[in-house]
Amino acid sequence: MVGLFRSTRILAAAAFALAAGTGTARAQLAVTASVNPALAVTSPAGLDFGAVTKPSVTTIAFNAANSGILQVVGAQNADILVTFPLSVTFNGPGTPPVYAILPSSVGAKIISSGTCDRTGVSGVDVTTGTLTPNLGSGGILCYTVGGRLTTTNATTSGVFSGTLVLTVSY
Repeated sequence: MVGLFRSTRILAAAAFALAAGTGTARAQLAVTASVNPALAVTSPAGLDFGAVTKPSVTTIAFNAANSGILQVVGAQNADILVTFPLSVTFNGPGTPPVYAILPSSVGAKIISSGTCDRTGVSGVDVTTGTLTPNLGSGGILCYTVGGRLTTTNATTSGVFSGTLVLTVSY
């Protein structure tokens, strides 16, 4: 009887293990990734207001010969986020002029290869300081930047310079 009791327990344990095994399921999940090349932003030409007098307001259009140029290179057809500062802080000998990007101070175009220039750019509204363009089939986006420089009688005479920092991300 002891042998029968033992074999019944063994069979019951095997049946329990078999039943527990049918409650388990497995699935496969595909894992993919698309790795974009690093974004690069260069400035083939700076924004140059030249010599101005005080007091004055000088405006440079985005397609003017002295507008600045920024070139963004990244993945083809990628959507990006671009943030423009709407002003620049100048370094110089004293009270600086005031620079502002106007809503109509920026132009843009997409090119398939080469280096950005000022031809063929169309105005873009940068009122919010943020743009969400696409890099196009060549992965190259060009921006041209103008703006307004204001001097007052209190502006110190001398040479001033500043940096417009464009932030770009996927």
